[in-house]
Amino acid sequence: AGLVALGGCVLVTAPVVLRRKKAARAAAWVSGGIAGAGLLGLYFWPGHSGTLWEFSQVLHGHLSDEFGSHRGQIWKRALELFREKPWLGGGPGTAGERFQIQWSRYIEILGRDRIVTVENAHNVYLGYLVNLGIFAFLGYVAAVILSLITWFRRRGEGALYPALGSAFLCYMIQDVFGIGLCLTAPMMWVIWGLLESRTEKSGLAFSGNME
Repeated sequence: AGLVALGGCVLVTAPVVLRRKKAARAAAWVSGGIAGAGLLGLYFWPGHSGTLWEFSQVLHGHLSDEFGSHRGQIWKRALELFREKPWLGGGPGTAGERFQIQWSRYIEILGRDRIVTVENAHNVYLGYLVNLGIFAFLGYVAAVILSLITWFRRRGEGALYPALGSAFLCYMIQDVFGIGLCLTAPMMWVIWGLLESRTEKSGLAFSGNME
């Protein structure tokens, strides 16, 4: 998740933060070329196991239950639960009761198998669908998109603002595989708030007093 988020963030951020139009346009072409070549490489990946092979299979329309540490199975189940209660979801914190997925996993540090119980969609966006329904999901996705548009429009404000937008984008990409841990989610909300704050244009955004 981290590597995918970092790679995607770099490809998107490079043409956004460059202030000279020619340089930004050139960076956009380079980023687009790298992204296209990467997708083609994954699509025709010759391997038969590993993470890259799993990505390749997804591009071919095959999502096995074991892919991504069983995320394939979890995501399929999440979509089933969404179809059961599509409008308002099952309610906050109810995913653990509804998933009913368990498997045995060998824990090396313990030296024995342990039963793993799924209590999260392992995809923040699917989590909104399962717990809160389609309206909350669309509202959340719309808020993310609008904030990224704001970042793009205000990308020239100081040196810190582009970094905040990049961090926000990186987090949103990894949320496709993330579980919204209480150790990291609060920092994301702080960054999101700073991204949306209105400050005077200066040499360094957010360096002075914020209203």
